[in-house]
Amino acid sequence: MERLRKAKVISEDEAGLLRAYNGLRNAIVHKYDRLNLDAVRKGLSRIDELYEIVIKLVEKYEKLEE
Repeated sequence: MERLRKAKVISEDEAGLLRAYNGLRNAIVHKYDRLNLDAVRKGLSRIDELYEIVIKLVEKYEKLEE
């Protein structure tokens, strides 16, 4: 995420959101027996923004392949 931010592919806010979702993913994968469902619900509140970032990254990647 830091490389993408430094290359100005994503903004600082987008990088922060990706870091947050990476942390949420780690919590789900590694702490499944002690998972806080309220934290998961809160984390998923910005899922639409995550989707938009992924679409943006895919579009930029596709342009590289042209």
